[in-house]
Amino acid sequence: MSEKWFKRKKRLFQIIEVGYDLDFMSRAYDLINVMAIVLNILISVLYTFENIKLQYGSWMTVMEIITICFFAVDYFLRVWTADILYSELPKGKAFRKYIFSFMGIVDLLSFLPYFLPVFFPAGTVAFRMIRIVRIFRLFRINAYYDSLSGQCFAHVLGHFLNGHSHI
Repeated sequence: MSEKWFKRKKRLFQIIEVGYDLDFMSRAYDLINVMAIVLNILISVLYTFENIKLQYGSWMTVMEIITICFFAVDYFLRVWTADILYSELPKGKAFRKYIFSFMGIVDLLSFLPYFLPVFFPAGTVAFRMIRIVRIFRLFRINAYYDSLSGQCFAHVLGHFLNGHSHI
């Protein structure tokens, strides 16, 4: 990999890794990730109420698809940058270490059950039951808590609400 691409990959790692200090893009990514987790879980809960499902079902389905796709992209970016996270390991071992780590499995289970019925239609009911596992995505919120606490959270949120894309 050329030096230029390695720098880009390392910068991407810094953005997606939780709480890279004093970095607006990293903090913004953390905020977006937390919002996607909360929105996805909220939609899952609201979808169990028939009257809400009838009234807002199509909107909730679109938002669920958006958050699930976000989780999938996040997972693949984390796998791709695992060699930076575990820089002491060879690339293949670094990828495997992330994939089989607790957070790697949680990240995978946060989106995989949504896509499995596409490949295995006979297991749709079972996969629906497995989708509840995405609640484990809440473990990520704990990691983001320190990153988004206090004034830094207010600073990032304020910039988003005011329409600024940079500091």
